[in-house]
Amino acid sequence: MSAGSSMVAVLGTLIVPGTADKYRYTDVSAPLLPAGNHDVYLVFDGPLDLHSFRLTR
Repeated sequence: MSAGSSMVAVLGTLIVPGTADKYRYTDVSAPLLPAGNHDVYLVFDGPLDLHSFRLTR
């Protein structure tokens, strides 16, 4: 995940494990840096079916 643009400093990384079933989902989380208000960009390195995305404090 990066802030401000998909080409700037990375705020956090996350490995998403495969579930071997397109109808089975898994929850994953990671800490993010820095704090504040930013435009957020998700950057994927491979195929992924994303059901939902949430940021929490």
